[in-house]
Amino acid sequence: MIGFLLLAAALTVPLASAQDPARSARLRYDLKPGDHLIYRQTLEREIDNRKPYGLRQPPPRPYGDPIQTAARAEWTAHLVVVRGPGGTVVVGVQRNRTRAELLRYRVGDADRLAENRPAFDARHQNTSITAQALEVDSVGQLHRPLGVVREWPSKVLWAATEIVALPAGPVSPGDRFTADNPLGFSWQVEAWDTAGGASCLRVSGGASATLLIPRADEPGDVFRIRYWFCPARGLVRRLEMSSEYPSANFEKVVERVRFDLVEARRGESPDAWLASADTREAVVATWQIEDALAVDPAALELLLDAGEPRLERAVLSLAWRRGVPLPAASVAARLEHPDPRIRRLAVRLLGRLDPDGAPALVKRVASDSDAFVREAAGAVLAPPPGPALSTEATLGFCSVDSAWVDARIRAISRPPQPVGTFIRGITAGPHRGWPYMVRVPDDYRGERPVPLLIYLAGNAGSAIEAVQIVNDSLERTGYLVVYPNSGEWWWRDSSAVMVDGLIDEVQRQFAVDPRRIYLTGLSNGGTGTFHYATLFPHKLTAAVSAMGAGVFQPFTPDEERPYPRNTLALPLAFLHGEDDKIIEPETTRRTVQMLGQRVAPVETHYLKGKGHELGIGREEGLTLAFFERYTTRTPARVVHLQTRSDAFLRQGWVEILEREGVALAAGATTNPDARQLVTGLLGRVSSSTVEGRIGPGNDIRLQAAGVRRLRLLLRRDLLDPSRPVRVRVNDVQVFNGDVPPDCAVRDRSLKESPDPFLAYDAELTLTVPGQQN
Repeated sequence: MIGFLLLAAALTVPLASAQDPARSARLRYDLKPGDHLIYRQTLEREIDNRKPYGLRQPPPRPYGDPIQTAARAEWTAHLVVVRGPGGTVVVGVQRNRTRAELLRYRVGDADRLAENRPAFDARHQNTSITAQALEVDSVGQLHRPLGVVREWPSKVLWAATEIVALPAGPVSPGDRFTADNPLGFSWQVEAWDTAGGASCLRVSGGASATLLIPRADEPGDVFRIRYWFCPARGLVRRLEMSSEYPSANFEKVVERVRFDLVEARRGESPDAWLASADTREAVVATWQIEDALAVDPAALELLLDAGEPRLERAVLSLAWRRGVPLPAASVAARLEHPDPRIRRLAVRLLGRLDPDGAPALVKRVASDSDAFVREAAGAVLAPPPGPALSTEATLGFCSVDSAWVDARIRAISRPPQPVGTFIRGITAGPHRGWPYMVRVPDDYRGERPVPLLIYLAGNAGSAIEAVQIVNDSLERTGYLVVYPNSGEWWWRDSSAVMVDGLIDEVQRQFAVDPRRIYLTGLSNGGTGTFHYATLFPHKLTAAVSAMGAGVFQPFTPDEERPYPRNTLALPLAFLHGEDDKIIEPETTRRTVQMLGQRVAPVETHYLKGKGHELGIGREEGLTLAFFERYTTRTPARVVHLQTRSDAFLRQGWVEILEREGVALAAGATTNPDARQLVTGLLGRVSSSTVEGRIGPGNDIRLQAAGVRRLRLLLRRDLLDPSRPVRVRVNDVQVFNGDVPPDCAVRDRSLKESPDPFLAYDAELTLTVPGQQN
């Protein structure tokens, strides 16, 4: 899926006469270490919210004043090429903004340009720099995920890089081809043309916006690209991109981007690039993604003292993750830095550079205002115990208890990953290939688990929109942040199944601390947050719903409703602006009233003077402060599971195996297709409920309705291992005896989920009294 690159290529077959318009060519890269390419990039962007754009149905009320704006920006992009592993090359890209201008600002019929231009100029008065690195092969396919953070708030600008994936075989004018890319572009070779005085192939491509704006209703292709590839030098001389899509509040956004090759140099050295402010961050970016590239400690030390906080952070991150030595005194000076990311990295580095002297220095930040700085300091002052599983002897090797879970967490380790925010694709299951975004914190090495935060975007549920709204705020933290991309409304079954599976996949790929798995979102995402909290609360540590519809989501009759009582053991917080006109705050008040008696706490915050705007960073810090209060998960002895779907049949230690009516009706026919249809239809209309409690003395009591068979997933930290287990279902005793731990059961549970909190060492399968065949 990932590989949307715009780059140069060389021909490996001789060209025919320049006058032959039908000649074919096989495209290959001609990029060599020491190459330095310079492009000029321009962006023109227009926004019009006079009427909602990209909605199949108009909203119930308008989104603010009718505004039209237009702006223009320019960048100089420097591409530097170094050798990569296995025949690839690594290309560092540094984009330096040189200009930004507000061209139009109208509110209704009034021209408001003069009064809005000063604020625009103030936001863009400093030169902005963004840098990334790309590892590509001979046909331009990416071998690393693509970074998505850009300076401008565009849903597609991140996809317009200076390198393109090329066709595998020869092409001629008129040919069509596809190449791996995240937006699903299809391409056509139009004709031989002239660009920059050279003979070039002109190629065009287009794609729909539905992947990034799932609910948009666009007429045909809305992303279009045209580029000119010139074989004499093997470079893209020019690239033009246009896009049309709905933005955050369904304003119509029209963008036009153009890249022009200014200069192509060969034979330059990394030392020269590091000495120039135009290219040095491009070099650092290549070091960040490719461990095989040698890093010069002296060069890092010079960059650290360059006086640029962005470079300081990148250098400290690189030194920490790659084990590059830096002067301890220089690192210690960063303990007082105003950026918590830099303070956190300085603490970690000191613990490695000066193990004996670090505790005395780090004590000064042991009570830092930032939770992740305090955590890093605590690891230096009191290192955690090793990963040895030393407590299993007392309860049996196959037992699952709190000590076993703690030891499993300490042993969590995954391969290192590049830091930054990237687009990735789901690798398994029914949503294989579906995109999501992930932000990897600066100090991630894969050797110790980090907390996971899942963020659900508002509006159409676009992951890239979520990145643009809250990534700056979350970058100051140590969370591994996952931004799922909604296939439709978050409360649709397909989206719920996708997010549920993504939580497991991320835990398999990254070193996630299962004690700290958090879920939040705003608007549509806030609605989805509460809905998922009712579907899989046992996978979460805490959840915060901002401006969501709660139980009043506009579900259809065949959809799974949110059942508030399912969240009784999950800490919840609800945020709502008192002036919210899109989703009224009354929806939160009534949802909280329906939660009933709870085991876990619930908080509500109604913010005065706030409307439909409470994303992270705009809600007085309430979301992250709430998560910081909940740093572990404890298996709940009380469970409430209500469902109408066969997709979510487990809550904690209770799992429904058969639901009443569904299996009976399906079994009445011998036709397998008809049986599946009956099961699906009845499964959607019949509700099943199980309430369970584990009391003193291993006394388990359950009340079940609409259920034929249950399975209890038991573990030693829920039971007294010295006593037998008694189970009553609907006031009828159905089991009384010992339930010893079973190695096969525990191993199977670990294959089902990588989360040790979901592991169990024994199981009981029960038939609900009165439901026997």
